[in-house]
Amino acid sequence: MNEITKKSDSVSFSSEDLSKRKEKLIAQVLYCPAAKKVYDLTCNIPSLGKMSGPWDIQFIQGQFPASFNSAHRYVRLDPTKTEEENLGGYLFELINITQTKRFNKVMESAAEGTIGKDDYAREVENIEFDTAIQHHEIASQAIKECDWPKSIDVYKNNASIGFEKFWETSKTSEHSEFCRNQYQAIRSRALMEKPSNIKPPPTFSEAEQKKSSPNANLVKKHSNPRLKN
Repeated sequence: MNEITKKSDSVSFSSEDLSKRKEKLIAQVLYCPAAKKVYDLTCNIPSLGKMSGPWDIQFIQGQFPASFNSAHRYVRLDPTKTEEENLGGYLFELINITQTKRFNKVMESAAEGTIGKDDYAREVENIEFDTAIQHHEIASQAIKECDWPKSIDVYKNNASIGFEKFWETSKTSEHSEFCRNQYQAIRSRALMEKPSNIKPPPTFSEAEQKKSSPNANLVKKHSNPRLKN
């Protein structure tokens, strides 16, 4: 999740301890070929103010266990989580970073007002659903070849569920509500910056008409991410 607006709480951990945890996480990812491939891809993905290079790790508590911050080029992890949980979260957010173009496209649509907050939440969840499927593929390989703990593969049963079924159970979740709030923040900022060029959000009837149109873009159906065993 790209946390444009961040809520965090400070927790006291020694900088030496956090530095060692960071080094170990990066070493574990680089040791596994499939995970290293994702890491290398992220190094070539631009963020605000920087075109390339590794994404830092910051241990900060937030609304969710992990996220990435494209403004300051780092992956945020919760220092109170276990080593295994943070390794899984780190891999998830690295994969999310490789989906930057998809996230940006959805955020641009939100800024322009061509989609509403529910469609925005659905599209973001769909992207992260795909991230979870890739997470399973990499984690299962890392368990076999790199001695990663089995608990890392938290999405192993999601491939058979499908996105539509996942969305039905997750559209009222805390994460989806976070996405709706993020949409409002993007729209508000866009309206303040370019009030004459921004369209109003689509009305309910317009959104329904778009869905029924034969030329409407179809959302890809995939398997499911966030549901665990």
